[in-house]
Amino acid sequence: MDWHKIVNYLLLHFTMSVVTAPGGDGHNSPKVKRCNNFLCCCVVSDDPTPTPPSPIPEVPRPTPLDVESWKISFDRLLHCAAGIKHFQEFLKSEYSEENLLFWLACEDLKEASENDIHYKTKIIYDKFISTSSPSEVSLDGRMRDEVIKNLIEPDKNIYDEAQRHVYMLMRYDCYPRFMKYITQKFIKA
Repeated sequence: MDWHKIVNYLLLHFTMSVVTAPGGDGHNSPKVKRCNNFLCCCVVSDDPTPTPPSPIPEVPRPTPLDVESWKISFDRLLHCAAGIKHFQEFLKSEYSEENLLFWLACEDLKEASENDIHYKTKIIYDKFISTSSPSEVSLDGRMRDEVIKNLIEPDKNIYDEAQRHVYMLMRYDCYPRFMKYITQKFIKA
């Protein structure tokens, strides 16, 4: 599975927001904050008429076979692009989308080149681990301290323990509710 494409897509739509600021004419003009590529810092366009973000591709309605496959295991859900997207939409409604995005970013980090490791670990930290992040994942103090200590010389596995923790939260908390929701929405509807 191409984690890079999935993570890039999800983070693009997760980090996109519209803000207003005084324009040159004294009125509030829209500015668009958008992510330009994978796990990058967002940039703000000063264009008062920004081009809208690319449309979100329509995620096909899952078939009963898809849902049955996802029922077999949480891992099957996480290895299906449509499953990830539907799970992400569900998590967004529960205000816990950051868990999936963190997990996917960690998967992508494992495939990163040596040149990208420092950059990506810092971005993941800033977006998901830092206590000042609006999309902070729930980690205990010991786990957070261990990550901070390892940021000095990060490797591809720096977030393994935190990723396992978030995986278990999703697996045993969100996933059962998601399966009930998706079954009711698409199978019994």
